[in-house]
Amino acid sequence: MTKSILILLLIVNSIGGLHAQTSCRLVVKPVFKNETLALNHFYVTATGDSIKIETLRLYISNIKLIGEKGFNFSENNSFHLLDLEVAQSMTINLTDIPSINYDRLSFNMGIDSATNVAGALSGDLDPSNGMYWAWQSGYINFKIEGTSSSCKTHKHEFAFHIGGYQPPFNAMRTIQLELTKPINGVLEVQLDVSKFFESILLSETHTIQIPGNEAMKIADLTSRIFQIK
Repeated sequence: MTKSILILLLIVNSIGGLHAQTSCRLVVKPVFKNETLALNHFYVTATGDSIKIETLRLYISNIKLIGEKGFNFSENNSFHLLDLEVAQSMTINLTDIPSINYDRLSFNMGIDSATNVAGALSGDLDPSNGMYWAWQSGYINFKIEGTSSSCKTHKHEFAFHIGGYQPPFNAMRTIQLELTKPINGVLEVQLDVSKFFESILLSETHTIQIPGNEAMKIADLTSRIFQIK
């Protein structure tokens, strides 16, 4: 075999390797501490509040895998509404992923400002899904509702609807998680609701349903609830 043919084969193999692709199921698993989260079950928070969660919905968008030498995989049309009442919504199928080593998973918890001003959209972004206020306020990025005897509200209800896209009240948060092992078909991300309530006293803070300073503080809490398992 001549030297020129050998070099050509090495180039072809290298190109083929760059185009090798795989797929992955990104599974978001809601938990409360080490227990799988279930709606309408009672849990006790770190601050001593007994709570029952009745609704958990959130948007995950702009999913990326960040790999070696700064190479990123970015999902196209990356907008997903996760709803604990809809089991299949908690799994996101990622396809056409270049087969290289990845160090981090990145995604937005919420919807970016450009999409918020793009007008009425369909699918997971359809306003009829109950995760949209109005064009001035935009999408609700994170919604959790339930009851607690600590809440001084009618029927002891709490409701956190966290959103807003206009400065200075942009409530979207970018999450980056370190990948400790190679992606092998399934990537599980735990969403630990107990961490959300670690800094909340429901007797004092139980209802936030508009953009603003309080929503920004709660949005910061949502950035702590994700971890790779």
